[in-house]
Amino acid sequence: MEEYKRPNGWMRSAIRIRQNVPEQALFAADTITSFRWGGQKIPLSSDGLASAPAYFIVSSGRSGNTLLRRLLMERFDTFIPPEIPGLGRCLRVLTKSRYRPWHVCVDSLVGQFVKSADISVKNPESGEIYNLLDELEIDPVQMRAELAALPADQRSLQRILTSLYGAMLEKSSYSNTKSTIIGDKTPWNAFYLMHINRYLPDSKFIHLVRHPLAVAYSYNTGLSAITGGSIEDGARRWVTAVSRCLALQNQKSSASFSTVSYESLTEEPENQVQSLSTFLSLTRHATKNRKTWTEITTSDSKLIQHKRINQPVDSSSVEKWKCAIDPQLRSRLGAIVLPTVEQLARETNIDYSDAL
Repeated sequence: MEEYKRPNGWMRSAIRIRQNVPEQALFAADTITSFRWGGQKIPLSSDGLASAPAYFIVSSGRSGNTLLRRLLMERFDTFIPPEIPGLGRCLRVLTKSRYRPWHVCVDSLVGQFVKSADISVKNPESGEIYNLLDELEIDPVQMRAELAALPADQRSLQRILTSLYGAMLEKSSYSNTKSTIIGDKTPWNAFYLMHINRYLPDSKFIHLVRHPLAVAYSYNTGLSAITGGSIEDGARRWVTAVSRCLALQNQKSSASFSTVSYESLTEEPENQVQSLSTFLSLTRHATKNRKTWTEITTSDSKLIQHKRINQPVDSSSVEKWKCAIDPQLRSRLGAIVLPTVEQLARETNIDYSDAL
């Protein structure tokens, strides 16, 4: 078990550089290094296997992903696990292992997942410790054994991902049925959209977008104690994530990609969630199975960035940033985000140009 360490200046610079590396370059490099003469290529997908996750909530982070998770799970037969920060690295491991023997590919994926999940994060305010692997209660040894035993005609990279998320659902206390649809809401996925779309091409995407200065302010006040990031870092992360989401939108049909604003979600939660449930083809919970938000968010509420998640939905925080960011800083942040704000307005009709 590893303890989370706040990134130093060099590490934060490396993270900023990594966020801006084109995903196509990463995929190409990983594909080249995976090649082995005489190696048998593992199929990307299995015929007839439904994608799990079937949908992804993607955003820059600090945009309401956890709130939307709660609203969907309360009302509908869908399971969304806590944030899986290492999914992108797991997908890269699959790419690098595609020409290796099946057991090596499985071991690499499970090992990377455990490495990413088994990190203890201490909430600086409450002192509570959060560890994703403890929360999920997945047995890595059992997962390896079950995947290794699969018949050759059922082996694919998609099957490994499906088994991983299926294990999360099985180990959870969520009352699921044959109709339960699995989703994912991890903000870091915005930096691996090409990988996700390649391995799970049938998955749908909800782009949850929030005013960039509200996001930057939220990063700075909610996460800087842990990450050490500046408010400018928050603005740059918004730009990169939203740009990549817009790029994916241009590749997907309206039947598989939907954009919704955080502001509309907090102002009209019932209407927005109902619309998204139709988009995702979700079925309503039977009354006896419906879970409350405190049951759904037991783990997430331990994290400092989710300290308000067990409270009723309200829009009080929507414009809080306007009073907190002075005109000089607002102008500086506006210069960072304006080109992407204009692109977002052109392609989605969500216009955040006010007060930039």
